[in-house]
Amino acid sequence: MGLRNSRRQFLASSAAIGAGYFIASGSTARGRHRSANEDIRFGCIGINGKGDSDSADALSHGKVVGICDIDDGYLRDKTEKFPGAKHFNDYRKLFDELGDSIDAVTV
Repeated sequence: MGLRNSRRQFLASSAAIGAGYFIASGSTARGRHRSANEDIRFGCIGINGKGDSDSADALSHGKVVGICDIDDGYLRDKTEKFPGAKHFNDYRKLFDELGDSIDAVTV
């Protein structure tokens, strides 16, 4: 009986220590602290066809801050849908300019 109790105590204290470390560290992706009220900022690469539905889904979960497509016509067409999003024809330029300000990417 003593071994069973000590095993339970070990597991309980280990779980508590692990949870405490996670909460106390407050670490998130790239070390930033984010509020639960903050929007996820997306960069969307390829915004026609399946990319259209992916970027629309991203918009329902956060804010699209950058869109990228090789076709300028698609970029122009999406201006109303993604107000304030920067336009790019090359995904590398999207990452160069917005890399530190996006949280997720759709491709």
